[in-house]
Amino acid sequence: MHSTTSHTALLVFNQTPLREALRKPSRSREVALRVFSQTKAQIIRFGQRSGLHVFDSAHWTLSGDTFAERLREAVGSILKQGFHHVLVVGIDTPGLTQEHLVHASAILSEGHLPVGPDQRGGAYLLAFDANLWASTIWDICRWETPHFLQDWQSATSAFSLHSVADIASTPDFDWVKTMIRFRWMLKALSQQVRLDGCLTRIPPAPKPSYHGLRAPPKETILF
Repeated sequence: MHSTTSHTALLVFNQTPLREALRKPSRSREVALRVFSQTKAQIIRFGQRSGLHVFDSAHWTLSGDTFAERLREAVGSILKQGFHHVLVVGIDTPGLTQEHLVHASAILSEGHLPVGPDQRGGAYLLAFDANLWASTIWDICRWETPHFLQDWQSATSAFSLHSVADIASTPDFDWVKTMIRFRWMLKALSQQVRLDGCLTRIPPAPKPSYHGLRAPPKETILF
């Protein structure tokens, strides 16, 4: 695993959390900004803990006119630095965990390219090597549509990770806001508390799952 991650980069492909918040439908921009900021910090932390070299595209000026052109430029600039693989994620997937990144790295070590499908026909994680980057994948795929995942898998035979929900609509933000409050409550309960004169540690409850909580809207978000 170490030899693979030393040649693998994680690209957090995004604008600033504020610009991302302005792009998404939400009754509360403050909630959206908080969600994106926390999700981005979490993903960067997960990437670093996984031994990946993390790059944040929000600090770059990309010249492409379309999503695909900007992504191609960003991935290409990382590959030119000597990395063998680039994993790409956005910041609108609060359900992404460190285990997803570790699993993706393990798939790379076996000679396959992983893809993380979302629940709308898009993807929350993509993987590139130099051959795929130089291919016609940029023209074949219908980027930012519900057909993207089908196009990508047909062209690459990528190995699928578990599906994860992303954020596309106001109900999504409402759920994530509730989830954040729930995690705060769990964190408080997991701290040491004094009962009957003894210190007792309450084990944290399982984290809520993102799978199957709602019917996904038609639009896709990331890729």
